[in-house]
Amino acid sequence: MKYHDGTISLTAAEAISQFARVGINASGQATLAGGTNNWIGTAQYGAAAGELVAVQLRGCPGTVPMIASAAITRGNPVYPSASGKVGAAPVNGTGPSIGIALEAASGDNAVIEVAQIDSVGPGLAFTTYTASAADDTANQADVDTGLGVNPTFVLAFIRSVAGAVRVPAGNVTFPGSAGIVRVADSGLAVNEAIIVISIR
Repeated sequence: MKYHDGTISLTAAEAISQFARVGINASGQATLAGGTNNWIGTAQYGAAAGELVAVQLRGCPGTVPMIASAAITRGNPVYPSASGKVGAAPVNGTGPSIGIALEAASGDNAVIEVAQIDSVGPGLAFTTYTASAADDTANQADVDTGLGVNPTFVLAFIRSVAGAVRVPAGNVTFPGSAGIVRVADSGLAVNEAIIVISIR
């Protein structure tokens, strides 16, 4: 069994830009990470498909350069975004940040210094989500736990605008995307808070 400390070299399954967030596929190859917390680190150099790419593992000491997908204000949290980038808000409307921007990003493809936050932590996530009009119509909402994988245990509550707390009348399921929890409730209303406690 091999062990790595700080950096790992992987074969790129696709073109990967320098400083992009990187995931790993079932073949052990590096891929561009999407808008979830299911990623392993950042590419230290750019690589074409089939080339080796050095990946600084997430959670390593120090700051790390990352690629912005849009404008980000210095001092604000950053979140996973598509194509290995980071954005100013979670792509699914909810989810923990992965760092704090130490520089302002002017827009898409700007490289900024980020102080990482290992949001995966011990595998416990406490997530809040505000129901939208679309959630009200569908009587369900998808909440991103930020764990990157489907939790082994989930507990969900709904807090009404008036402050009353109830357990959802419907089911808590996984719609398909890793780490996304679907909370169904026949009485779900706009601006109600959905509170999800999940364990990886």
